[in-house]
Amino acid sequence: MDDKAYSRCLEVFPRRCFFLRTTGVDFSSETQFMAADYLKMMWRRTEFLDDSVVVSIVYAANEAITRKELWEELLLLSVSLSGNGKPWIMLGDFNQVLCPAEHSQATSLNVNRRMKVFRDCLFEAELCDLVFKGNTFTWWNKSATRPVAKKLDRILVNESWCSRFPSAYAVFGEPDFSDHASCGVIINPLMHREKRPFRFYNFLLQNPDFISLVGELWYSINVVGSSMFKMSKKLKALKNPIRTFSMENFSNLEKRVKEAHNLVLYRQNKTLSDPTIPNAALEMEAQRKWLILVKAEESFFCQRSRVTWMGEGDSNTSYFHRMADSRKAVNTIHIIIDDNGVKIDTQLGIKEHCIEYFSNLLGGEVGPPMLIQEDFDLLLPFRCSHDQKKELAMSFSRQDIKSAFFSFPSNKTSGPDGFPVEFFKETWSVIGTEVTDAVSEFFTSSVLLKQWNATTLVLIPKITNASKMNDFRPISCNDFGPITLYKVIARLLTNRLQCLLSQVISPFQSAFLPGRFLAENVLLATELVQGYNRQNIDPRGMLKVDLRKAFDSIRWDFIISALKAIGIPDRFVYWITQCISTPTFSVCVNGNTGGFFKSTRGLRQGNPLSPFLFVLAMEVFSSLLNSRFQAGYIHYHPKTSPLSISHLMFADDIMVFFDGGSSSLHGISEALEDFAFWSGLVLNREKTHLYLAGLDRIEASTIARKLRIAEYGPLLEKLAKRFRSWSVKCLSFAGRVQLIASVISGIINFWISTFILPKGCVKRIEALCARFLWSGNIDVKKGAKVAWSEVCLPKEEGGVGLRRFTVLNTTLWDGKKISFWFDNWSPLGPLFKLFGSSGPRALCIPIQAKVADACSDVGWLISPPRTDQALALLIHLTTIALPCFDSSPDTFVWIVDDFTCHGFSAARTWEAMRPKKPVKDWTKSVWFKGSVPKHAFNMWVSHLNRLPTRQRLAAWGVTTTTDCCLCSSRPESRDHLLLYCVFSAVIWKLVFFRLTPSQAIFNSWAELLSWTRINSSKAPSLLRKIAAQASVFHLWKQRNNVLHNSIFISPATVFHFIDRELENLYRYIQILFFRQMFVKKDMDILWLRDPFPQFDPDADFQIACDLFFNGNLSDTHNTANGGFKFVISNRKTIKFYNYWYESRLRFPGKNEQKVLNRIKADQYVKKIGLKIRFLDMTHFGNFCQRHWDITKICIMHGNCCFGQESKLKDLRQMMEDWTSFVSNGNRKGGFRQQMNCPRSFRQMFHKNHKRIG
Repeated sequence: MDDKAYSRCLEVFPRRCFFLRTTGVDFSSETQFMAADYLKMMWRRTEFLDDSVVVSIVYAANEAITRKELWEELLLLSVSLSGNGKPWIMLGDFNQVLCPAEHSQATSLNVNRRMKVFRDCLFEAELCDLVFKGNTFTWWNKSATRPVAKKLDRILVNESWCSRFPSAYAVFGEPDFSDHASCGVIINPLMHREKRPFRFYNFLLQNPDFISLVGELWYSINVVGSSMFKMSKKLKALKNPIRTFSMENFSNLEKRVKEAHNLVLYRQNKTLSDPTIPNAALEMEAQRKWLILVKAEESFFCQRSRVTWMGEGDSNTSYFHRMADSRKAVNTIHIIIDDNGVKIDTQLGIKEHCIEYFSNLLGGEVGPPMLIQEDFDLLLPFRCSHDQKKELAMSFSRQDIKSAFFSFPSNKTSGPDGFPVEFFKETWSVIGTEVTDAVSEFFTSSVLLKQWNATTLVLIPKITNASKMNDFRPISCNDFGPITLYKVIARLLTNRLQCLLSQVISPFQSAFLPGRFLAENVLLATELVQGYNRQNIDPRGMLKVDLRKAFDSIRWDFIISALKAIGIPDRFVYWITQCISTPTFSVCVNGNTGGFFKSTRGLRQGNPLSPFLFVLAMEVFSSLLNSRFQAGYIHYHPKTSPLSISHLMFADDIMVFFDGGSSSLHGISEALEDFAFWSGLVLNREKTHLYLAGLDRIEASTIARKLRIAEYGPLLEKLAKRFRSWSVKCLSFAGRVQLIASVISGIINFWISTFILPKGCVKRIEALCARFLWSGNIDVKKGAKVAWSEVCLPKEEGGVGLRRFTVLNTTLWDGKKISFWFDNWSPLGPLFKLFGSSGPRALCIPIQAKVADACSDVGWLISPPRTDQALALLIHLTTIALPCFDSSPDTFVWIVDDFTCHGFSAARTWEAMRPKKPVKDWTKSVWFKGSVPKHAFNMWVSHLNRLPTRQRLAAWGVTTTTDCCLCSSRPESRDHLLLYCVFSAVIWKLVFFRLTPSQAIFNSWAELLSWTRINSSKAPSLLRKIAAQASVFHLWKQRNNVLHNSIFISPATVFHFIDRELENLYRYIQILFFRQMFVKKDMDILWLRDPFPQFDPDADFQIACDLFFNGNLSDTHNTANGGFKFVISNRKTIKFYNYWYESRLRFPGKNEQKVLNRIKADQYVKKIGLKIRFLDMTHFGNFCQRHWDITKICIMHGNCCFGQESKLKDLRQMMEDWTSFVSNGNRKGGFRQQMNCPRSFRQMFHKNHKRIG
């Protein structure tokens, strides 16, 4: 390796000889030799590290028994290193593969015992393969007649290494004089750093000052020109101010988060040692700043990780961090091999090679059109109707444009200008009008600004160890940005086009179109290839065609001609022409963008228009192929001739079915050549395969039988790779449940919807999921706390809500014509199952008969009943009309539990098929809206009494002592540990003091659940549940700290953590406690009339006034009175309550009403679009007023009053006046002036005034 190209390089040639060549590295004298010379461990210090790393060199034995000793020593070594947190790298010859794919001549796809033992060792040692480049196989047997290659050499690292050296990678080179490949580690590659382009990070939106900054800048920028030009210039002008704002508030974010957290811990200790008001205020301020930075950090790593299945929330930052590092390690391109086999390893050379490759691919010269429009018109017979043309050419409304913006998913890669969709959504109140004007201008002028179609190509590896350009998938990133608003236009056009294409595209295509499923054609193709391995079978053939770089090679004029052929109006065609023919490209390699070229062909992958335009182009080939079959140039497959099925399409993959003859194959070849001549789509001969059967000379073969368990290896390996990823190791139990429910279930459901998986395969999948859930290790069978069948029950029945794959993996079938014996056309079910094989003879109905064959104009043609089954059938037949007299065609309906569904209902089918258990009354105390997922999962396990307490461990023989870890006085059972242990009792008393002071310590788990279900004004049931789950979670966490880490924390400190979590959740409680809306009022409120007619139906937050009301309901100068509020539960009010709660930390010592009056006019409140209305004091009065209209008043609030006695006297007086008024028929009377409250108010005012004086 060249020292100029790489820095800090460690290189090893395995097989007895070790050559260590490094740059800037010093080795210490701490060296150990273990396991008879095949493990070498060195403590290594470097000039570029403040601390040391651990390097282990391995040369494993050839014998499996001896290697097992090495695996045991590796586990011991990992245990000794686990406590110091040092980066650890292990490399060398392990003489063992991890999976069958690492063997060039694998005899089985199953993982054998030796592989499993090696896997278990690496998992328990927490080691994983370092991202590598170069040769996949690292050893071969030097045999000229039977060459065999394996991956025996590996470079393994631990989690600390991945965190410390996220850019490190391995290189496997040539064997040279050895039979093993050389291996090297590039710790810190010399990357060619360029100025990074602007990129907007979503955490800026969490700062309440950001929206006001954008508003001030936006309205101060003056640009002259078209709407598109002004939009582009304004957004470009925002970059530098946003960059400055980010540096001032969030620079060096990770370091600032750590510093802020250390400050919080310091302030907490100061407050606990000296609980004074100044210390409390300082702690709350430190807590506020730390929370802001923590949320920003989480948002930052969530955006970089591209994780979409999990929302931002508690304890996700470490997972997002790992995913971001993992994505970077996998996607970084270190080496490229060109077409001549030359290795390019410099960043500048790699970037120039990528730019040259894509400029030739996308911007190469294109010849003149080769197809006449009239030929297109013949191939595509569909024509748009007048109404369809009118709808396509119609202009888009402002609401259509806004809806398109807000329909885009979040957490996607931004375009070349750096602005993601979240920026537009959150700042819509500021920039929305001009954005809409700019997009509308395109549809009016039909001219697209060049900058709007700028695109950055990002290369994503399609395989492990990608090293050639064909191994990467180019993804177009022009999702959003100040210039690239193109995708909004494309989405609007797509929405109209896709509705039409469902009528244009034939059933032979199943990809991309709404209402069509890829699995349908997969199932049909599976049926057609049945029997290809038989000897006595009619001749037949199947050609699997792959098109080379299909999306990147298709001609634009071909697409435009296809649009015109089906009658698309010229205006719509021109819109699409502008979208696909004006892009310019840059290529992003390892974060550095370069190159700028204009494309001449192709559709961009990632563009919403591209899939639909591509299937329209492929419809031309579909029609061309059908015409050749109908003309007799190609003959049908024996199974497809009655149905005229010539081919099936899966996007750019085509399966052509024919009779197997050479003349038919020649006709298919000619059709492909003609299509390539017109469209530019060329056959990829390397990936095109021919399968023939029933011929004298078998030219090719394929598997057409039912797949065995071993042949589902790709599915199992994909799942295992997900489960073994080092980034998922930090997930909690609740996070693992979410991963299984979303990502894993999505993968499995696709397979199950297409194939009936073998039972053994499904059992393995469920075993993997169960092991991952309970231990985080799919190679460990122990540790399950709850049976998988119970886990997969609905939450209300005692499970966690997962779906069991064994139940889903069931065949559900129907047909196109109703069979008398086999279809389910009567309540008795399929009659063949009811009568058995003797049924056709007993009823005199042939086994192939349809229902219509079993009757005539006179009646049913069945024999007289001689059995109970036959009698039951006859009784049913007398209640229905004869099929002969029913003029409507036979139809099939989906009936689930006697309910007729309009189409297939997966939810109802699952509900009917799944195992059921009685509904449990305790589930609402575990699973409820507003619960913390990890707390709820822990509460679920605790309720089932499956926590591994010492008493249960002793019963299993795992431990001998049963003493409680927290008090050491009694056996550690669930109830003792979590309820009435001395340690636990202190925490529960502190919780009760906050919520229910008179509550006694629980004596049983049932008492705890009963307490959570009690509802009161001071301690609502929701708050009790959250407090109970938080307490149980932290008690169990403290128990594990004592047992495993020997760390003891006082009960007061544990309660402090619980109290903090409850405070953080409090801002959600008032919203989540009510479903749609709620009225919150103080205790000193008189409810005289129905106030609901006085509320504004369009307002989100309505509140009474204090002291004065100026008559304007929306004027924020009115003084708010928090004693009476009417709130609609929605996203805006939730954000507002969050902001209100966090603002309490900005104004220490102020109550919530005073804080509200400080923030009600803030820019953030305007930004979220919250509609605040102040209630008219004519209807919502209070004691601060001097006069009231008793004929209009609805609510009376006893404010401006000090002392309970004064308030009760005046409220009682007012109630007497109201009673007198009502008794007089609402005609006479009024409220007397209050005396006690004003007097108490004046006394308190003078008292405070004297104190101040």
